[in-house]
Amino acid sequence: MILVLDEENRDDAELMEEWFTLVREKTRLARFERELIVRGQELELDDRHERVGEELDKSLLIHGVFILS
Repeated sequence: MILVLDEENRDDAELMEEWFTLVREKTRLARFERELIVRGQELELDDRHERVGEELDKSLLIHGVFILS
């Protein structure tokens, strides 16, 4: 049997273990990135909702429409 080592004298099993660890970390980071993107979109929608509500209130005031809450 031929044992293949890298420049740091690690065998195939150690390299495969490191590779799988890196793949899991990459997957975790990609999932976290998607969660951040979704959260950013939620914040943008919240901001837009607030601005549209303010514009509606101004428009109703300008046109003399009063809504009793």
